[in-house]
Amino acid sequence: MEKRFLVQFTKKSLKEYQALDGSIIEEVNTALESLEQRADQVGKLLGNKRQIHLKGTKEKKLRSSGIRIIYQITDQYVDILAIVQILLIDFKKNDTEVYMEAEIRYLETKDNIPPPDKNSPLIWKTSDISNQDLDQDSMIDQIFNEYFDHLEESIKEKILYHYSYGEVETAYTIWCKAVQDLDKE
Repeated sequence: MEKRFLVQFTKKSLKEYQALDGSIIEEVNTALESLEQRADQVGKLLGNKRQIHLKGTKEKKLRSSGIRIIYQITDQYVDILAIVQILLIDFKKNDTEVYMEAEIRYLETKDNIPPPDKNSPLIWKTSDISNQDLDQDSMIDQIFNEYFDHLEESIKEKILYHYSYGEVETAYTIWCKAVQDLDKE
């Protein structure tokens, strides 16, 4: 299916995304892919309730993991893609607490969404892997290059864990993020 939206995180939602457990990251990635294609058609519209103002935002719930992704579709475009701003990724049980935090972030970003930069770490890049048309062998070659030895042990363990279970794309995604972080230092 054709990509119609560019998924962009806020700084806080990016940290939440990066902190997700490996067992649920694929489910979240699948949800983000659906937002790339149909953000205007999926999710539940949120409104103003209990003095929490979220009109103009949507919520996508991942029922099996209890994750909520709260986002807004902006009126900004890059190339021909509308921007979807991810405000919050959370699985707290208390609805009010989650919605209050989402409101704070929505108000912070509502009129102040930075122009997108395709090289920004805030842009969700999982779909870029498929756009590169890499096969698993070339992903593996890239993962285990000279950068691998310079990665933190915890990152190496994550990569090896996913690789050992045949999840090469997930291992490659983790490697890409770690190499970007290394390049920034």
